[in-house]
Amino acid sequence: MTTAPDPVSDPSEPSEPSPRPRHRRPPLWRMVARDVLVVPVLLMALGAAFWTQRVPVVDGIARLALDRAGLGPVALTVQTVETDGLVITDVALADGRFQARRLFVVPSLLGVERIEAEGVAVRAPWDPETGLDAGPLTPWLSGGEGDGDSGAGGAVALPIRTLEVRDARLSLEVPEGTVRAETDATLTLWAGLAGALTNVVFEGTDVGGLMPGTATIPSVRIISPRLSVDDGVLSGPLTLTGEAKDVAVPDARLSGATVAASGRLRASPDRIDVALDTGEVILTEPAFGSVWNGGSALTLVLAEDADQTVAVDLAGPGTPRADLDVTLAPFSVSGTVEADLDRVHLAGPVPWSNEAPLTLVAAASRVQSGAAVARDATVDATLRPEGPTATLAFQVPHLPGEAGTDSIAGHPLRPLRVQGQLAPDPEQPGRLRVTADLGAPLRDHLVTLRGWATADARNAHLSVRGAPLTLGDGGVQPWQLHAALADLSASAGTVAIEGTVDRTDGGALRPDLSFGLADVDAAYGTTALRRLNGVARLTGLSPLRSPSQELVAAGLEMGLPFTDVVIRYRLDGAGAFVVEEASMALAGGTIVTDGARVPLAGFDRVPLTLTVQGLDLGQLAAMTPIDDLTVSGRVDGTVPMVITPGAVRIDAGRLAATGPGVVQYRGGALPGGAEAGTGVDLARRALEDFRYTALSMDVAGSTADTMALTLSLDGANAAVLDGYPFQLNLNLEGPLTRLIGESLQGYTIPRRIVDRLKALGLR
Repeated sequence: MTTAPDPVSDPSEPSEPSPRPRHRRPPLWRMVARDVLVVPVLLMALGAAFWTQRVPVVDGIARLALDRAGLGPVALTVQTVETDGLVITDVALADGRFQARRLFVVPSLLGVERIEAEGVAVRAPWDPETGLDAGPLTPWLSGGEGDGDSGAGGAVALPIRTLEVRDARLSLEVPEGTVRAETDATLTLWAGLAGALTNVVFEGTDVGGLMPGTATIPSVRIISPRLSVDDGVLSGPLTLTGEAKDVAVPDARLSGATVAASGRLRASPDRIDVALDTGEVILTEPAFGSVWNGGSALTLVLAEDADQTVAVDLAGPGTPRADLDVTLAPFSVSGTVEADLDRVHLAGPVPWSNEAPLTLVAAASRVQSGAAVARDATVDATLRPEGPTATLAFQVPHLPGEAGTDSIAGHPLRPLRVQGQLAPDPEQPGRLRVTADLGAPLRDHLVTLRGWATADARNAHLSVRGAPLTLGDGGVQPWQLHAALADLSASAGTVAIEGTVDRTDGGALRPDLSFGLADVDAAYGTTALRRLNGVARLTGLSPLRSPSQELVAAGLEMGLPFTDVVIRYRLDGAGAFVVEEASMALAGGTIVTDGARVPLAGFDRVPLTLTVQGLDLGQLAAMTPIDDLTVSGRVDGTVPMVITPGAVRIDAGRLAATGPGVVQYRGGALPGGAEAGTGVDLARRALEDFRYTALSMDVAGSTADTMALTLSLDGANAAVLDGYPFQLNLNLEGPLTRLIGESLQGYTIPRRIVDRLKALGLR
């Protein structure tokens, strides 16, 4: 088959234009699919990709966000990411300072709606110089924000609407160890750190490291139904119980303590304030240095009629420091010091410092240490580590060794009123300067004490000096100085005191007191001393005790008027005046005694033997009530006697002449002539000038009744019986007159006694 060829176009001829191709509009469904659904499809694709990789993506975002907030290094594991929230486990932030076993986080468009935390553990070092160091958490705990981009300073603004914490543990690393606390409470916080802590049961262990000194504190338990949280401040009611063992702080110790208190709490990271409604502390075996050992237990209860506050500073220098303002209800203490305290008020920091001291105001109706008793005592003290400054006032109803519990009405020297001060000694660190003044109803100022004591009172030295006191009429009696002198009385004289009181290494007080006696007239029963002078040194007050020492007196009336009396004696510490030796003069002779024990009070009889040497019969005859009697010669012998409260009795005293002598009596006591018998008339005539070769006297009787004297003479009268020797026996009875006379006028006090009296201002 042949095909005709196409005609050939002439290029010189114009051709007609061909028509343009016509484009068609896409269908509407294709336009919608292309322009509207592509974005959601892409988002869904991305969402599907994110959802499949949601766990690692959220893990990375969380790590990045926490690290930027300054809480790194960060360790955590995102377990699940679901539409209702995500679960994160094994969380460790800030180099392990914050850990959580499990977090359930509910996110929101603007941050985090809710976090539920379980098994939370917070660890932070604390030092009293630098305070709390929680690493990057520190700004959050102190009220500011973290170190990230969230801003600087100001109140904490958590990007969380609600935070709940359960099963929390706190470990506070202190220089002395680790303090641990656990709570089963549920903490709920809203944004701005507002919220509540409910069903609080807070257990603290090993908290002794927060206390000054050493202590084992097994537990501290805080219970509260609800504590509110507002701007990071915790407040609400609480009940506190605690227990401590083996507590030792400077100058004090106790084997155990329990605490129970209730009140209202207000706590922030920097400060804790507690207003107490009730409180009780039981101290077991408390002791304060060597001053007081409290026995088995002491219970302290807060007073109901006073505001009671305790504030604990956690952020300042030297923290933690508790500021107390508490008042204790009346209580009693026992042990080495017993006291009935009416009120005790404490205000100030614990532990205290020289710049911030603790003040103590106390009042006690009774304080007793051993035999020493004080009443109506008040103390106003300021306590510093360098030592306390205190003002004390109290009354002493009776001295150690005096019976009774109260002062005698009208007593000029009871009660003694004591006002004293304690203050640190700037020249001797560790010592306290002590000053005290003693007064009494008789006189506002009796005795001054000056000295020092260590803060624990284990060592002390006091100087004592008193103004002279008048004895007798218009003055005081010896028994008013001390009741142990109950059987002594005085009618004249002066007494003064000076000396020291010392204590070493916690031992007993050692007094060394000297009582100067000047021109004292005193009586002990029927025995009287005239112009007694000397210094009585006491080395013990309860009971009275002294070393061997000496007193002198112008005269001693003990049936006969003795003069120039010198007594060496001591107080034996068992209530007796022990005469070691004594000498005195009588009728030109010397009389000495052997030892004797004289009770200071309540005596019945005191036996005593006088040894007579060289007694001048002429002077002795002049002391008798017999007129016209002269005797020459001297006698020796012994006179046993018994001193009783009402008299002196002589039993079988015997004196004998040491050589020949003369007896001359021309008085009318012996009748003569027809009125007398032959024997009496012979004796009367012989005694007119009897030259004896032997003479003896036997004496017996009582100074309160009659004294019998038997006189035996061997010799002769030249005018009688042609001078033939014979023996005369005369029996004389009658009152024995105690004559002092002019023998006292020439008495001179020995120089050794005068010098000591001058030192006491009595000469």
